[in-house]
Amino acid sequence: MEQTSPKILLLGSNVKITNLPIKEVSLLEEGSLPAYGYNPGDAIDLLAGRVSIENGRLEQCLTWLSIYLTSSELTPRINSMAYGSEKQVYQIFRKRKSAAVEKPDHGWFMVNQILPSEGRGSEADPLVIDNGNLEVMRGNSGIVIIDDSGVPPRVCDDLADLNPGFWCIAMGISVAHWQQWADRLQDRFTLFCRLSDLETTRMEMDSSVNWETIVAMSLRALRTPEVGLWDRERNRFRCHIVVEMFPHGILYVGPEGTFFRYRKNHLPEKSTPRQRGSVPCYDTMVTSMLTMDAMRFGGFEFCRNYIFDFSKQVLLNWHILYEHGYYFNDGLEFPNLDLSATFPDGSPCSFINTTPDPSFIELPAFSADFDSTLDLVASQVWNENKKKALRSFFRRPARGVSAAPYEAPPFDYLDVIVSVLHHLKEEVNRGRGFAELPIFQLGHLRTTDPAEIDPVITLHNVMESYVSKTHVLRPLCIGVFGPPG
Repeated sequence: MEQTSPKILLLGSNVKITNLPIKEVSLLEEGSLPAYGYNPGDAIDLLAGRVSIENGRLEQCLTWLSIYLTSSELTPRINSMAYGSEKQVYQIFRKRKSAAVEKPDHGWFMVNQILPSEGRGSEADPLVIDNGNLEVMRGNSGIVIIDDSGVPPRVCDDLADLNPGFWCIAMGISVAHWQQWADRLQDRFTLFCRLSDLETTRMEMDSSVNWETIVAMSLRALRTPEVGLWDRERNRFRCHIVVEMFPHGILYVGPEGTFFRYRKNHLPEKSTPRQRGSVPCYDTMVTSMLTMDAMRFGGFEFCRNYIFDFSKQVLLNWHILYEHGYYFNDGLEFPNLDLSATFPDGSPCSFINTTPDPSFIELPAFSADFDSTLDLVASQVWNENKKKALRSFFRRPARGVSAAPYEAPPFDYLDVIVSVLHHLKEEVNRGRGFAELPIFQLGHLRTTDPAEIDPVITLHNVMESYVSKTHVLRPLCIGVFGPPG
């Protein structure tokens, strides 16, 4: 009975999120509006509907779970509890006209977020287990923790005693301070973190203009002693870690290896452009998907086939969120989207790794050689060694070309020529010669070489920061340079 009806506990920080839908109106069109300190031709912001309030990411996770459970055979007993003092968060949303074509009742995106003044805490919020909550705290098959304080509650040992063999999924605002949980639970613990949570500098992340550098920097950050999740003796991670790179990439690292998926033909977006806005519930969506699978399997099954399927589902769901945003009905509401459409034939676990997929990458095991390549790719230098490391970081053996590596050894030009001719012939005859190649395009540049596109993207980003379509932001002087500038 426990397998068919698992007991699940969701623990989350005590956060109240106030969502404000805003619209811009003209005083000339809305003549009845009071013009306090405005000129007649000015445009002012008004509330577009009622203000909605949600109980933090804890409520978001519960909402996602209810959406997924509606079309599921699972009937779990779910309890939730908030801890710590209440924090107030305000989110401002605007309607994006371009997103209202397919779903006119959607298209609302967050353009600004106002966080509590205290920022990240240095001490864990108190979570006391007593007779009042003992029944909820014990006998759980799985526990999900959504921490917004910066330091998770120190109740791992107590929960382990009350819930023998339980699995745990955690999401915070930092990858640090989870070492106790990873040491105690090992492969029964999964940490989901955002790219912005990693302990690295904004300057470094801003210089990572391709997937190779951003993955290398993420791996380097996760292995630091400050994070405490890397086991130097066994040369592996203590637990499972999933890193979001919304909306186009997702990374898994853990005892099962290192896997990365990106959306085909898309480069990383390190932060959503302000004029586009963001969808703040994308992270709790992934946490809920992991929870659903953990309930089905009775734990975690992070094998290659599972990660291949799960990562593809996540990117498809993210794409729907990224295009349509929040729902609006007299006020701002949670996205009302049919996510089952992302599964073939409407059923999950349907993507099978049967054909080559250039956007799904399995990185080699950690070793001295791989570590040296990792350091080069993550570094801020730009030389021939960096270019060579970039080209080899994601490369896999080619198919049907005399078993040569995807990046042929030096002077093995015949294999390169045969490979190029083969792809060109397939593209001309069948239109799918480039389907198995990791091709990126920027303007008229189309290439599979990250070392070639890297400086072009860097120059493109620099120009965007100086010049927009409507006005010049500051004087621009262009020279020949390489990252970081």
